[in-house]
Amino acid sequence: MRPFLPPPFSILNTDFQMQIRFATPPLPDDWSTLSGSEGIVFSGDVTVSDHSRLKAKILVFHDLAALQRFWRLGLGHRKPPDDTVRAVVTGLTSIVTFHPPKGTPRRPPVWQIDPVYFCVAGFVLGNLKMDYITHESVHAAYAYSRRVAGRKSWPDKEDPEEHVCYPAGRIAGAINQLFHHHRLYDRQSASDWPVQPKRRRKSAKRIQKDKQGAAASEDCDQDENSELDRLRAILERRRRFDDIRYHGMKLLLNAGISTSNCSFIPNPDTFHFGSRSPLSHAAAEKLRADIQSLSFPYPVDIQASDDIPGQK
Repeated sequence: MRPFLPPPFSILNTDFQMQIRFATPPLPDDWSTLSGSEGIVFSGDVTVSDHSRLKAKILVFHDLAALQRFWRLGLGHRKPPDDTVRAVVTGLTSIVTFHPPKGTPRRPPVWQIDPVYFCVAGFVLGNLKMDYITHESVHAAYAYSRRVAGRKSWPDKEDPEEHVCYPAGRIAGAINQLFHHHRLYDRQSASDWPVQPKRRRKSAKRIQKDKQGAAASEDCDQDENSELDRLRAILERRRRFDDIRYHGMKLLLNAGISTSNCSFIPNPDTFHFGSRSPLSHAAAEKLRADIQSLSFPYPVDIQASDDIPGQK
């Protein structure tokens, strides 16, 4: 996401008051989501007072090229012009002026501000020194002074210099404390801060695509589970078929009953006798009596016929 920071316009002489408007969209709390943020090794916020809602974003970069890239892509500003510069502060405001056609009412200029951040300060590893911090803190203090427009009460507030000196001292102290707390003074080599993978916000289209993929995966899992259940049922039927046939045939053989004319029908779990060569009714009755005397545990079906080839 790129913040709404239009290029600066010149301020025209006007006899009416300037309007103030929040920039849309506002800057996020996590600046690693902005374009060109790959070179940021540290990000933090400082305030002028403990209860202030206005913040200055403090960024530390691997090198000057990473700082310049972020200023151009992430903030929409031109990069610092001098390659010898190792720190920079930019106020997060812009003036928008309108040039209506002749004969139409003039519109007052609009001062666009971010609702939270009044400036951003960028530093480079290897150059985290008090002279840079102090220098940039003064620039940040001017940005803060313009933002609050005299609403802040300082001691000796009649002296205009105090409206810059007080916030400059507090901003410099806060940056120094921030760098100490996170050991940035001791870790001024790029190798101490490996580049972290960029965290991007998912678009609504991407979120919807992920949801569809998850739903398709769930359907696929359900299909696979259904197929597995079907195969398990087939294996269970085969196991039961083999178990019944084995024990049934063993029981008949132990009783001396011939099984040459026996077959097994698995669906009704029934032993079917005489399917290959039908028995006569008399032979079938004798076989049925022999089986009943064994207390055979399975249903028995015996085919019998009076019309048997070779018999009269």
